[in-house]
Amino acid sequence: MKILPMEQIRIRRCWHLLCEPLQALQLDMAALLSGDGRPLLAVSHQWSALAAHLDGPVVLDDAQLALLGRLDREQWVPLAQLPDAAQRLLDTGLALAHNDQRQCACRDQQLRQAHWWGPAAVLHAQARWQGQDSVQQLAARGMDRLDGLIGELGIPPASGRDGEGALPLPPVADSPLEQLLGRRVSCRNFDGGQMLALDQVSAVLWAALAERSTVIHDSGARFSKKGTPSAGGLHPTEAYLLLRNVQGIKDGCYHYQASAHQLLPLAVGADADVGNRRDWSALATRWLAGQYWFADAQVLVVLAPRYDRLQWKYRNHSKAYRAAVLDVGHLSQTLYLAATEAGLGAFVTAAINELDVERDLGLQPFGDGPLAIAGFGIRAAQMTTAELDPAGAVWQPAP
Repeated sequence: MKILPMEQIRIRRCWHLLCEPLQALQLDMAALLSGDGRPLLAVSHQWSALAAHLDGPVVLDDAQLALLGRLDREQWVPLAQLPDAAQRLLDTGLALAHNDQRQCACRDQQLRQAHWWGPAAVLHAQARWQGQDSVQQLAARGMDRLDGLIGELGIPPASGRDGEGALPLPPVADSPLEQLLGRRVSCRNFDGGQMLALDQVSAVLWAALAERSTVIHDSGARFSKKGTPSAGGLHPTEAYLLLRNVQGIKDGCYHYQASAHQLLPLAVGADADVGNRRDWSALATRWLAGQYWFADAQVLVVLAPRYDRLQWKYRNHSKAYRAAVLDVGHLSQTLYLAATEAGLGAFVTAAINELDVERDLGLQPFGDGPLAIAGFGIRAAQMTTAELDPAGAVWQPAP
């Protein structure tokens, strides 16, 4: 950022911002050493600023909080007319200068033009992970098994609702759909060393993601029908694939082009290179936040909504982000069913390192950022990682 005299600098508040009151307990060493019976734990109160253009929260002091309440997000104010807290806000990125060239300022400017509803933009930004290993974190607390979960958290709230006077429904006849749903089980045991047939990959991608028909407006705008519902018929979700051990396809990353049912090869970030060889398994595990049981699937599908397409219609709308989440959910369920019909295992997870995926694939978090990763592939012959299959549709109970 070009250095200007203070009297020439004008600032404003960032575009999307929420402030949250927090409290923390800390040991009072003076009370501990005095032995006079005073409480040993002291409560401290502070404010945390959550901004959509920043990657993490910012702790505020009282002066900064008060000044944020006075600053406008559109009107520029001379820095020289403001108290000292203004410079501290400028340093954190919560306030921005009119000549600001920092990345956070560019991001804030993009958000001004992106039609996001503020709370959804903050949620989307602050919930993204980078470099997290969720498996190790759970294992360290003994919560990677059901007994550990219940021991730490207690018994979960019951599902369903009891009540008198319920009306029984007639039994449902057996059907191909009923049989398919019975076999639809999340897979945590893949045999990544086997080669997956390309026609199986094509069938699953076609069922879950392909455009089946289109309407072209006189303006050139394109609207399509897929095998899933989508808010406004916009179908904003793009699919980026990591393929390994698929017959006839080189291992690597691809964009699925839904209109033509074809794959576009992509280059990924240089950080995916290990020596002279690209370690796709390590990349997959990193994207999946350490969930190694999914990383062996022959096909990973990054589901990344095009938020700009969705918000073309639903501008600043409080339901637009919810529609994006539903869109990804619809697509992942169709992928499950198509993979099950093909005799393959499938999964979907939202516990992903979004920032790593964005960097590797060159995605923009508020343009086409990932919301979940689904996948499918050949099931392993034996279950080494526990799966929830209570009906024994996939894994037969031991005699």
